[in-house]
Amino acid sequence: MQRNLTRSGVCYNLKDSPWFVQRHDLVFYFSSNSHRIKFLENLRTKEDWLCDSLSRRFHIAINARLLACIQLYMQIEQRGMCIKALDGTVFRCQEEILLGGMQISRNA
Repeated sequence: MQRNLTRSGVCYNLKDSPWFVQRHDLVFYFSSNSHRIKFLENLRTKEDWLCDSLSRRFHIAINARLLACIQLYMQIEQRGMCIKALDGTVFRCQEEILLGGMQISRNA
């Protein structure tokens, strides 16, 4: 067992957590392996659902996979937030996140 884990296998210092998932050029850190597994099990469904929901609402194909990933992470990880971008930026709370830069492209 690693030093930064509790007896029940929880890591309260997310930046030192051994459990993480890399997705959409971000690394999501989890406080427990069960949270990481739950995230991975529900990710595809959440991404598909949000893309479909927004596409139906606005009548345009919308890729909201990054947003779905962040939203699912916030729903599952209840012991804080630690999301690291590839440039090294670390996000510790949702108020630090700004999503922008929508691009238009041909829907194939």
